[in-house]
Amino acid sequence: MARLSMKAAVLRGSTAAAAIIIFVADTITPLDIAAATVYVAVVLMVSRFLRQSDIAMVALGRVALTLLNWYVSPPAVALIEAVSNERISMAAIGLVTILAIYAKRAEAALLNSERQVRDVQMALAHENRLTTMGELMASISHELKQPIGAARNNGHAAMRATHGGAAACSRRSSSTPAGNAESEP
Repeated sequence: MARLSMKAAVLRGSTAAAAIIIFVADTITPLDIAAATVYVAVVLMVSRFLRQSDIAMVALGRVALTLLNWYVSPPAVALIEAVSNERISMAAIGLVTILAIYAKRAEAALLNSERQVRDVQMALAHENRLTTMGELMASISHELKQPIGAARNNGHAAMRATHGGAAACSRRSSSTPAGNAESEP
């Protein structure tokens, strides 16, 4: 667990450092290019460890840094070109943020689906164990009933042989519950 926390701390620290480096580089360079587009890397980095709403907040912070950079170091080229570059940067940050949030949602849905599949597999395994137990009980019941039934049948056969067939059969039928309901001859 500590290792995971260490990785998260390193990732968070490197993300903050990247944001600062990008801001400073964009501010001190005289080139008026869409350098703030590199903030996309920061948004992608935070999408690894932040929630969806926090990713959006980071993206808004990157857009704010882009606008702050506009005021800190005014453009050296034509205004229309500088505005276009800033719009490109903000659009790239916005699109990557949307894609990162969709990726987070898809990841959450995938994890939820995996959990549901695991739950269904556990339920099926439980049902399989119950079915196996039922089959085992039926087999044991059959194995117990068969020798007992055979012994009973052999006993009845012995009674018929020793007491004279028909008389033993009539006594046996009168001693059974079904025989009590019938009248004796």
